[in-house]
Amino acid sequence: MAVVLFAEYPVTIPIRLDATDDSLSSEPTDTLRLIERVRAGEVAAFEALYRQYWTRLYNFAFRYLRSTEDAEEVVQEVFFRIWRRRESWRVAGKLDNYLYFAVRNAAFDRLQHFAVVAQWEQRVRLDAHIAQRNAVASAEAALHAGDFGAAVERALSELPPKRRAICMLRWVDGLTYTEIAARLDIAEKTVETQIGRGLRYLRERLRELHG
Repeated sequence: MAVVLFAEYPVTIPIRLDATDDSLSSEPTDTLRLIERVRAGEVAAFEALYRQYWTRLYNFAFRYLRSTEDAEEVVQEVFFRIWRRRESWRVAGKLDNYLYFAVRNAAFDRLQHFAVVAQWEQRVRLDAHIAQRNAVASAEAALHAGDFGAAVERALSELPPKRRAICMLRWVDGLTYTEIAARLDIAEKTVETQIGRGLRYLRERLRELHG
């Protein structure tokens, strides 16, 4: 059960995530008409729209975020923006496509820093310690799968702060082990150890998500 309460929305909507929605049965089935009713501020139309798409959009967001709370918040944010800007709301093309695209963008905004993923992929091919056959195959397969780029970024963000800093200096900034050790005032062996552990964690997370 998900309960949604918007500051600008006058009612609380109890939603069963596994329930089928029949709320549109007594309403016009024309999508353009439903959009116009929402734009006119009709609460029943907004409720119908929300109930019709909630479960599908939640499942779609969860595929990227792997978090129930984050997926729920992303979908609610999309619907909140629709309601808040209802008077100027415009849908180009199919409503389904519009909503899925909006949720996808919101999910990517939450993950953030996707440029790091592309730079990390380039560094993976050059790093001798990352060039182990299984690691490279797993990482490249995940990255080239498209949406697994988000999984790599998320896995990097889950590393302990010290390990993440060392890995980022190596994979993103391209520093050598010696340069990293000098910058952080630590032993070069520590750099090597932390990068190795970071690689193992990334490989395990990618294998888990890929599976």
